Amino acid sequence: MLRFVLLGAVLISASLVVGRSRPEKRGCNYNMMYLKIGKKVYRGCEECECMPNGEMECSEGTACCQYLDKKGKTKRAYPGDSYHDGCNQCTCGDEGGMGACTRMACPDKCAYKNWDLISGYAKKGNVHAYDEERGCPRICKCKVKKGQATLQCKTPCVYF
Repeated sequence: MLRFVLLGAVLISASLVVGRSRPEKRGCNYNMMYLKIGKKVYRGCEECECMPNGEMECSEGTACCQYLDKKGKTKRAYPGDSYHDGCNQCTCGDEGGMGACTRMACPDKCAYKNWDLISGYAKKGNVHAYDEERGCPRICKCKVKKGQATLQCKTPCVYF
């Protein structure tokens, strides 16, 4: 019995020493993600960086226009820059926000918002869209029939 008690004490002591020798994880918890120190992400138009103290430090007052690329990823154009929103050619204005666009109708593309709630247009195929009726992100499909596009969301809400 004494041997088991001594063995238990040795194992507990060893685990405490091993536990202390591990370096602490350092980084930032941001938007349900763990970021390493130095990692940069965007919050709207502002660029944020994970600092050694575990806090996010962000730029302030950056003007930009947010739009979606062909894959639905949020991109940024800065005042005076041109960009394509999936349907129109646009120029980002001095104040950022919404750009001045050609405003062409695109009935053969699906208008949607991505999971960052940025508006854009998708061609035929799967789309990671935010379902405003349900208030959640979903994987949807853009279907084009006789030149008319419709976005159909049959999958359940996606929660991580």
